[in-house]
Amino acid sequence: MKIKRKLCVVIASIVLSTNAYSNESSGYLERIFINQDGQLLFKLSNAVNHRPKCATNKDWDYKIDLRKPHSNSMMEVLLLAEKQSKPLKVGYGAEPNCGTGFPAIKVHYLYLTKLHNAKKVMGAGNYVESKK
Repeated sequence: MKIKRKLCVVIASIVLSTNAYSNESSGYLERIFINQDGQLLFKLSNAVNHRPKCATNKDWDYKIDLRKPHSNSMMEVLLLAEKQSKPLKVGYGAEPNCGTGFPAIKVHYLYLTKLHNAKKVMGAGNYVESKK
């Protein structure tokens, strides 16, 4: 019985700490660009929740390094969102950073979402209310 309680406490603390230490932003893909350095740059239709000081570029909010193994999967999700006009949720960690090179926020994860449902669950925040 003690082991089950400890396991439940550990799992709950991991879930709560993951949510408490992650930043996300949601919106529709506004534009996408790939530069000669292998950086996929994109902007959502809304402002970024927690913009780090290093993200000084006003044209692009986020970047994905196309030389990384996970980047192809992320690019596929972006292209699907663009083609189907689906909203995205972009995660960029507890302490957003820009990494090296272009001054945009380094993406940790992204996925397609339903913004109207996210707003109901999450409450007020950085969510686009209108549908495309």
